[in-house]
Amino acid sequence: MQLDVIGVDNVAEYIAATNKSKFTIFRAGTTGNAVPVYECNDNTTNGDAVKAFRQYAKFINNNNAYRIVLYDLVEEDEQVGTKRTKGRAGKMEALFAINESGTRFGSDEKPIQINPAEIEMRIRKEYEAKAEENKTLAKIEALELKILALQAEQEEDDDDEEEGGLLGALQNPQMLQGIQALAMALRGGYVPQPTQLNGTEEMAEQTAAEQQQKNNEIAARLNAAIKRLLAKDKKLPMHLEKLADIADKNPSQFSFLLQMLEQQ
Repeated sequence: MQLDVIGVDNVAEYIAATNKSKFTIFRAGTTGNAVPVYECNDNTTNGDAVKAFRQYAKFINNNNAYRIVLYDLVEEDEQVGTKRTKGRAGKMEALFAINESGTRFGSDEKPIQINPAEIEMRIRKEYEAKAEENKTLAKIEALELKILALQAEQEEDDDDEEEGGLLGALQNPQMLQGIQALAMALRGGYVPQPTQLNGTEEMAEQTAAEQQQKNNEIAARLNAAIKRLLAKDKKLPMHLEKLADIADKNPSQFSFLLQMLEQQ
């Protein structure tokens, strides 16, 4: 059950609102013939009841809940003297507590005691755990940034190596021989030679233009082939140099290699 009134002033106002002159206080949850914790049957006015409650509230346990029963009529008892009348007629009651400590009572519930030190410790632990989690996340983020930087640097180095290898291959005389040998394999042994212009000047210019176009086509094919080879073979310059050496020093073996290429 929940509390009806909380706080000394609120309970005093409740007593005043009932206009009752007498009251009895029980522990919350008790019923029947329970022994009261406080009983005030000598008052004759409602104001006296309010004053009596305020006096009692000075030493009451602030962390407990109580049930107050207010009334006006009493009867005499030979054993206990004056006591409240039986029955519920002419009576009022409410559950109250002196302090709002978060305590709630049911029929089988116990008071919930709040420990400020325990709460403070729990908050501190949660804060420390969150701080440690933030540190870990910061370390992970730093590692990710470092990995991304290394990957970008590696890609840049690979691009420079590929470009440098291609330029070096085209500028190396021995490499050019290897490229010419490769061109022979691609074109069935034909390597373009400088054109000797004969006949009229118009025919010479036309022949030169056609030859230049063929040379450009061959150069484009060679460039594309070398790029593809460099992507698969980082040692392509050395391998082409060896191919050129075979063409110079061992023509029969070179011819055999060309035949193998022709069969592919």
